[in-house]
Amino acid sequence: MNRHNLHYWSVENPTWNENRNFQSLFSVNVCCGAIGHHLIGLHFFRGTLNSTIYLDFLQNRLPLLLDVAPLETRRRMWFQQDGAPPHNVRIVTEHLNERYSNRWIGRFGSVHWPTRSPDLSPLDFSVWDILQSYVYEVQLRTLEELQDRIQAACGYFARTTLLKMCNQE
Repeated sequence: MNRHNLHYWSVENPTWNENRNFQSLFSVNVCCGAIGHHLIGLHFFRGTLNSTIYLDFLQNRLPLLLDVAPLETRRRMWFQQDGAPPHNVRIVTEHLNERYSNRWIGRFGSVHWPTRSPDLSPLDFSVWDILQSYVYEVQLRTLEELQDRIQAACGYFARTTLLKMCNQE
């Protein structure tokens, strides 16, 4: 969640506005995925995300997060990532080639990641927008409050939203 704008309209005071720059104090990189209508993992990266941190996540944390999915689902699963620079460094793409062979979508994957593709990226185009509306409706004072708010939003909204997006209601 790296950008959010809140707009206010007031009948009594049409010139009223309020600036809220929540992220000027702190920010966090968050990773989660979807398998069917299940949100998989919620991982917070400490500090600036780079290829070393991302590779460590792929090798050590992601397998644990995927353990909740049935084995047959994991065998048939495709991995998808966007075009963020840490995702596309050689050591990362080599790991993905080794782990997922021809079943990953990305800038250098066997299937090229099509930018701005809402059908393939429902988390980017739907879920994060809904979560951001909830997370940023109150002023947050600490990084811990931000993380707690993200976790609460994921627990409350994610399943319902994913069901609707996947037409599995």
